[in-house]
Amino acid sequence: GAPTTQDSTLKAVATILVGGFLQSGNMFDVSVPSVEEGGPEGGVTVLAMEMSTTSTDDICVEVYSKEGTHVGSEDNASDWTMLGAATTTGQGAAEPTRVPLGSLDPVHIAAGERRAFYVVMPEPLMRYTQPIMGEVTGDVFTSNDDIQIYVGSVNAFDFGG
Repeated sequence: GAPTTQDSTLKAVATILVGGFLQSGNMFDVSVPSVEEGGPEGGVTVLAMEMSTTSTDDICVEVYSKEGTHVGSEDNASDWTMLGAATTTGQGAAEPTRVPLGSLDPVHIAAGERRAFYVVMPEPLMRYTQPIMGEVTGDVFTSNDDIQIYVGSVNAFDFGG
């Protein structure tokens, strides 16, 4: 068969770029289905994040993670581990803004596990949308065969500080 390369193993799962509201950060959960549910035996490793911002200037982005759900840890920094911080150029509202590959410590999510992420910047320039179809925090927002991304919640910079 063909050799395994970075391009052959990298996969992306997109949410939406719509957003009429601004805040500094977004907390959300990601899970990998169990093997019995069809999830990948080796789990998934998260290497990068993208977000939607109004900015086209250089922005500082920090990414944190924790085991389990973000619910109940929205304002408790000690529950979270920083994966990295980077300065990147905002792509404005029409394009996703990427936290550069290599800026974050890779995070492995085993099959059957759930993990929370907090993507945040010092200024309230991250776009988000209110649920319009009855979604609530914790509902599956989008998925593929490997991961599920759940409806999250917005939070101010520095864990609501």
